[in-house]
Amino acid sequence: IKGLRLLKIKDKYNIPEAAFNEILKVFEISKVSLFKLRKLLGNIVPLEPTLVNCCINSCVAFTGEFINEDHCPYCGEFRYKSSQVARKNASYWSLINTLRAQYKDKARSETLRYRHTYTSTNEYTIGNQISDVFDGFRYKTLVSSGFFSDSRDIALIASTDGYQIFRQKRN
Repeated sequence: IKGLRLLKIKDKYNIPEAAFNEILKVFEISKVSLFKLRKLLGNIVPLEPTLVNCCINSCVAFTGEFINEDHCPYCGEFRYKSSQVARKNASYWSLINTLRAQYKDKARSETLRYRHTYTSTNEYTIGNQISDVFDGFRYKTLVSSGFFSDSRDIALIASTDGYQIFRQKRN
């Protein structure tokens, strides 16, 4: 457990692998290694990321219509460093597998059912008072169209105004 806490700190503060390994040495934590921690975490949370080649400048992911391109269609940068080795990759996790894993945890499962819990209480109003996203016109229109009938249904919001919404780490 302590090792996983250290791994969380490493991730939170973007600590490079070499520095993390040196910290383990300084504090004489010999039973823990980055490899062992990642393997343990993989056993606890069995999610594998999918890697997708992308432009070095984050202009485009080389998928769909761009899957066979060798250059970025926007900035012209090369896709590969050498013999089919991408200059940059983006990783993502399957949304379905991620949600399945979250529903296996009782506390997280309750959080995911917030929408149903909120809309089943007296706080949820039919009128014009807006105190939550689920009080909005769009959500209520979807409900009246037959969506969100199951307590496990989840409303997702997506941002599509840019490719790179989070800082990407470089180790």
